[in-house]
Order: sequence, then structure tokens, then C-alpha cells
Amino acid sequence: MPNSIEFQKSITKELEVVKDRVRDLIGSRHWPEEGRYKEAILSKAIENQLPRHISVGTGFIIKKTENGGHIYSKQIDILLYDNRFPLIMNYGNFIVTTPKHTVGVIEVKSNITPTKFRDTFNKLETSLEHIFEDYHQKFIGIFSFNFKKSSRENYSVNHEHIITETLSQGKGIVNHISLNENEFIRFWEREQGLQMREPIIKENDFYNAYFLRDLSFSYFISNIIHRVCDD
Repeated sequence: MPNSIEFQKSITKELEVVKDRVRDLIGSRHWPEEGRYKEAILSKAIENQLPRHISVGTGFIIKKTENGGHIYSKQIDILLYDNRFPLIMNYGNFIVTTPKHTVGVIEVKSNITPTKFRDTFNKLETSLEHIFEDYHQKFIGIFSFNFKKSSRENYSVNHEHIITETLSQGKGIVNHISLNENEFIRFWEREQGLQMREPIIKENDFYNAYFLRDLSFSYFISNIIHRVCDD
């Protein structure tokens, strides 16, 4: 019989193997480019699972305002967009598109600490807050290959508290987070939570954290597919 858990774990292993293969090949010669090749690795893994009408790029989202002006997002590491509609700009995989045709936004980190997570989370929410009116219908994620719970800068900081406080103060714009291969966080709207097998019932929308050994990367990608597919 098919072993779905091992299949899911193999996706995480595949990402790790490719990451280590590049590291072994180039050593420490081009570490300023480390983030870019990890973005490329994740982009390819996502692209392999997407339906044909969804493409992967990097770039900006532009929204036209009612008074004829424009609002620009920060530069997005990975943009998922509906390719059935024309782009504003397209050079290779660098694109400029609209909020309407954007289906997913992903910020990619090689390594993240709780303080860096707070900064990344807040910057992404601030950048997208006025771009999307329907951000709950978009996949908006943070993906980190590694998560360091302690920082050389300050060992006395309560790092778990930093993450909890960051999420509690968020607006729910960022809805999927993979901290490493084991730790996954998802934002649930209350209606979605009530559909869970063992829901955490709360009056408001909420974030829930999961420890999924060797499955976080796979769950992140699976949730992309679930969110961007019409069916």
C-alpha cells in the first residue's frame, strides 16, 4: 500500500539533498549568493507541483489606487501568479504583476532566529497590508531552511515569547510559516478551525504551531497547492 507519510518526508529530504549538494560544490566561495540559490531550490520544488496555469517568479506587486496613484510591495522572493493573464513586466523570471493575478507570496530565508523572524514577519505584513484586500484568499508564507532558537547576541531573551508575541500582534496576513524541516505554523480563520478534526475553538482567528518531524517543508508546499488550486 502507498506510504503517504514517507512520500511527504521524501519532499523534505529532496530539498535538503539539493541544498547540501550545492553547498558541497561551491563551498564558501559565494556565500552572498546562498539565499538566491535556496530561493531557486524552493521555487523549483513548488513549480513541480503547481497546475499549469500558475507560474513562479520574483519581483513586485503594484496596486493602482482610487486617486490614480500606485502602491508598491517590497521585492518578493517568490511570487506565484496566474499566467492566463498578461503581466505588467516580464524579464525571465523577474516580473511585475497586480494583486488580482497574484495567488501567492513567499519570503525565503536560509537561517532565521526569533528576532529575525519578527522583523521578516512585520515587514512582510506591512508591505502587503494595503496591496491585498483579499489576503485571506492568497497564500502568504515565510519559509526558512533553518531555525536557530538561540542567538549569540543575547542568550537571555525568551525566544519563544518573541515568536508568540509577534504572531499575536499580527493581522493574519502571513498565513503559512515553515521555520525548519520540523516546525510549521498556520493561520486559521475560525470557520476553517471548526472544520478541523480536533479544532482549537476560539472566538477569533488564530495561529497554531505544529511539530511535524521531517514534514514541515512538505506541508508548506501541500498548503500552497491547496490554496492556489480552484478545486
